[in-house]
Amino acid sequence: MSASRSTGFDSGERKQAELALQESEERFRKIVEQAPIAMAIVGMDGTIEFINRKAVEVFGYVSEDIPTMERWWAQAYPDEQYRNEVVTGWMSLVNKAIQEGTEIPGHEYQVTCKDGTVKTMVISGAHISGKVFVLFDDMTKRKQAEVALRESNEKYSNVFRTSPDAITVTRLSDGMFLEINQSFTDTTGYSPQEILGRTTLASGLSLWLNEEDRHRMVAGLKAHRKVVGLEAPMRMKDGAIRTVMISARILEIKGQECVLAVARDITERKQMEQALQESEQHYRMVSELATDYVFKLGVAADGAVTMDFVSDNFYALTGRTKDDAKTVNLWGSIIHPEDLGKTIGLLRKLVTHPQSTEFECRSYIHGGKLRWVGIVARSEWDERQQRVTAIVGAVKDISERKWAEAAIAEERERLAVTLRSIGDGVITTDTSGAVVIMNRVAEELTGWTQGEAVGQLLDTVFNIVNETTRAPCESPVEKVLSTGRIVELASHALLVSRHGTEKLIADSGAPITDRDGKTIGVVLVFRDMTEKQRALEVMQRAAKLDSLGILAGGIAHDFNNLLTGIFGYVELARARSTDEQALEYLDGTLAAMNRARALSMQLLTFAKGGAPAQKPTQVIPLIREAVQFALSGANVSCQFFLPDDLWLCHIDRNQIAQVIDNIVINAQQAMPGGGLIDVAAKNIFVDEGQLPALAKGNYVKLSVKDRGIGIPKDVLPHIFDPFYTTKTKGHGLGLATCYSIVSRHGGCLDVESEPGKGSTFYIYLPAAADSAAADAVAAVKRKGRGRILLVNRD
Repeated sequence: MSASRSTGFDSGERKQAELALQESEERFRKIVEQAPIAMAIVGMDGTIEFINRKAVEVFGYVSEDIPTMERWWAQAYPDEQYRNEVVTGWMSLVNKAIQEGTEIPGHEYQVTCKDGTVKTMVISGAHISGKVFVLFDDMTKRKQAEVALRESNEKYSNVFRTSPDAITVTRLSDGMFLEINQSFTDTTGYSPQEILGRTTLASGLSLWLNEEDRHRMVAGLKAHRKVVGLEAPMRMKDGAIRTVMISARILEIKGQECVLAVARDITERKQMEQALQESEQHYRMVSELATDYVFKLGVAADGAVTMDFVSDNFYALTGRTKDDAKTVNLWGSIIHPEDLGKTIGLLRKLVTHPQSTEFECRSYIHGGKLRWVGIVARSEWDERQQRVTAIVGAVKDISERKWAEAAIAEERERLAVTLRSIGDGVITTDTSGAVVIMNRVAEELTGWTQGEAVGQLLDTVFNIVNETTRAPCESPVEKVLSTGRIVELASHALLVSRHGTEKLIADSGAPITDRDGKTIGVVLVFRDMTEKQRALEVMQRAAKLDSLGILAGGIAHDFNNLLTGIFGYVELARARSTDEQALEYLDGTLAAMNRARALSMQLLTFAKGGAPAQKPTQVIPLIREAVQFALSGANVSCQFFLPDDLWLCHIDRNQIAQVIDNIVINAQQAMPGGGLIDVAAKNIFVDEGQLPALAKGNYVKLSVKDRGIGIPKDVLPHIFDPFYTTKTKGHGLGLATCYSIVSRHGGCLDVESEPGKGSTFYIYLPAAADSAAADAVAAVKRKGRGRILLVNRD
């Protein structure tokens, strides 16, 4: 009996204990399941027996996903190296806790959840009844908050340290300085040792911001609990007063109410504002006192323009009120219709993009009177709106200047007309010798246009050399400026043009003075003396030839008479002589006398021209015959340029043939090595004064051009002088005789030559009065019979 009672008691107690344990485990599971922290129960074999709801929520895994710790570790720590470090450390902690019967201390790990996110976890645990209870404390948000707080503190610290504004943190209750930045020290001159830990009421420190301003700021902070701004004077450590803009607000720091204040030194800005205000006042004063008026046009976003401002003297200049400027079509009512389109167009350009412009126009003022005004205007660009928002400008009455300019322009035009009408060349220079004005004749003679010459030194444009020595002549400008008087150019001055042509000129220079008698420039007047000099030379040559002709004629006549007697006696002596030697001498004497007779006849021809028997003559056959005869047997060939319509000439055929023959022979002798001669002729009309030696009328101009050695410049003026020759064998009468013959025909003989390039002789022969009738007569065909003699020159 006793045994059965004992058995029943034991069984009941065991059941009761099992029920109690089961209830306890159930309560534990419920507690664990509802726990706000992630938990897991792991058997000693590594099997994860249980994870609570929070663990599922945190990691996204359920028990079926991670039946063992190895699988959990593989999924929670994908990086193998990091996983090995975690497993080794954790197992060491677990073994130590089992051996010592202690809890597993918490350590921070980076755990990868099922969705791939990485969370910061503090994992801890305990060994209870052969099982390991693991706790996972998610520190991710706290760590993020710590990082954000640290970054915020760093940003605040950076702003606090580097801000160009002075920053202070003071205690609200007593104004004690808790923090100041470097800009505060730089601005006020107070060091941190002088400020930190002391109140604003401390001796000497209250001077940096007066108590009235501080109390006003503190009262505003307490009343509104928001940012309060204050502009106030601040006294620096050195006693200087600066104007600062202070912004402050209340914040709590370590349980204390503090004031964070930011002070910006605006002294320069206030000074600039004051200066701008004074400038605007001055500008307004000047604009009201000035003779012109200023305006400002507002420009709307759609481009519409309105008159926003116009100065008071707008009325004085236009006769209209300020209200008129805003209510009427201002520009249309005061701008001349012919200038209105240009004015509106320029103002529209100012509206489209920022720029400035200046222009002049005619304006109606004071009851319809027309005046000239100058307008200066510019656009005002707004960076924020990225468009032109206004046009400002000024209008000035410039009528007096425009009228003066018109008068000057008229005077200049009259001067230009006068200068153009003057037959002489005129050049004016400034005192430095730079060309200011040239007239048309000066342009023609120098080869420079006024546009090219203005600003050039006179020596560059007006290049004069001595005709004989070719040395540069003294500058007339320097001569005038040095003497202050009118000067004349030395004789024999040649003007060498820009193109190389040369003109013999005569000129004079005179100073240009202002109303005070001060020399402000030089005027140079010069004329082409080439033709006049040529005419003078022709007259001198004609006079010389006439004088020499009379002398030569008298000598030749008397010499001829003497020769006649000598011829008679020599012939008688020859007739009576039987001595062969004497006869030979007498024949020689007769030959010499014949040459003397030829010379006397040449002198007579030179003296009288042989009294030419002039009649209308066809010159083309004459020219061809004379040239071909002169070149017979020579090593020189000839090419003819003779038009079929050449006029008849009123000439002595034999004498003109002699002239052509002489000139062609000279051309041949100028080319000892052979060459080519060009013979040309053409009809020309010579106007009065065109060629000094010729009267007005029709002429045939004959030219003979060689390609020989040419004639030196010093020889050229003398080639027509009697008895002047450069040949070893010659009398110097050939060209003089030609010149005399052509002159007696009413024509002219001229020459152009350049050493090394040849010479060209020009023969001007007067055309017959009725060339057409003579042509008709000459064109009649003649019939006849006769014989032709052919001569072989070989």
